[in-house]
Amino acid sequence: MTSEERREARYQRRKVFSFRHLYLSGKKCCKGVYWKNSTQRYIGNLIPNIAATWKALQTGTFKHRGFHEFYIMERGKKRHIRSVHISERAVQKCLCDYCIVPIYSSSFIYDNSASLKHRGMDFALRRLVRHLK
Repeated sequence: MTSEERREARYQRRKVFSFRHLYLSGKKCCKGVYWKNSTQRYIGNLIPNIAATWKALQTGTFKHRGFHEFYIMERGKKRHIRSVHISERAVQKCLCDYCIVPIYSSSFIYDNSASLKHRGMDFALRRLVRHLK
């Protein structure tokens, strides 16, 4: 990789992983799980957490913290769960929302409603009913 290519890669990282994008993604990834203790700690110090993550991404020192592994017993079955830390979910959400989805959404078929804005369950059900008719 030449110095020009490295410079371009750093620029693209800065463009996608802006502080504002990370902040919005951090708030979005906490929706529906505010009852969790780890989420409450993360959202309570959201600005410093996002600032540390942003700085690590800009300097190239961001590292995967590993999974939180545990077992649960659900409906009589033992399940092995590997969950990602909330700070990494914010980075993943930022990457998906501001980089991956805009690139690939133009090549999706019209009926695809997975992870696209304004295309939730209601859209999918309406399309299903239309196809069944």
